[in-house]
Amino acid sequence: MEKRPASGITPVAEANATGAVADEYADIRRVLELPFVPDLFKTAAHAPEVLVGTWALERNLFIESTLPLPLAAMILYAISAAKGCEYSSSAHYLTCRSLGVEDSVLRSLRDDLSALAPARIHAIVSFASKAALDPQSLGEADYDTVRRHGVGDRELVEIVGLAALGNYMDTLADGLKVEVDEIVSQALAG
Repeated sequence: MEKRPASGITPVAEANATGAVADEYADIRRVLELPFVPDLFKTAAHAPEVLVGTWALERNLFIESTLPLPLAAMILYAISAAKGCEYSSSAHYLTCRSLGVEDSVLRSLRDDLSALAPARIHAIVSFASKAALDPQSLGEADYDTVRRHGVGDRELVEIVGLAALGNYMDTLADGLKVEVDEIVSQALAG
């Protein structure tokens, strides 16, 4: 018998997906190049408009970002780790590893952002984390710091967009009590 999450909302199995949900599942698998649809999306599928919107955010703000994909993944991992979202932090950790982010960097993202190097990466990830966790405290000095590292207006907007995406995904995962995908758990254990 399949275990039910605390929310009581079980993911919509790929075999049961029809119409727009099936189309979104196919796009998710194709774009992410995964052999499965992550449970976050399958849980969101109970409200197809939430699934469509969530996937559009992920695709537009993360996958299609002009920032290097490892940097975007590092931002999302740092935010989910800081917020303690097990689902998102597990998925983003695995994404970072698959993109070649070193273990020492992953430890810094989780435990001590001040240890991140080089300085440009540190400035960007720290800014994004602050934007996600305490956006009202962002001040002129924060913007000046990232701009000194060559971050222009477009990148700055994308960084804040990724911070917002991180918050959204963490809220969705934690609010719906989505459990870490079995394939992700196995990959992290191996």
